[in-house]
Amino acid sequence: MTYARSRIYALGEPPRPTPAQRAAVMAELRRRAWRELGLAILDPAEIADDWLRQAVRNEAQRQFGGGR
Repeated sequence: MTYARSRIYALGEPPRPTPAQRAAVMAELRRRAWRELGLAILDPAEIADDWLRQAVRNEAQRQFGGGR
């Protein structure tokens, strides 16, 4: 018995996104989550203010437990 095989597999793997492309995609996903769902997704590494960054970390720790 033979199986049909899609020609798409001959193309190989798609190119991996660059870090800049990955950051742009994540920023757009965070923006959409906020606008469509009212869900704020914050990356503490992107918060410049030390006090605010620590406050975000503390609240995440309180609500969700351990993290990185």
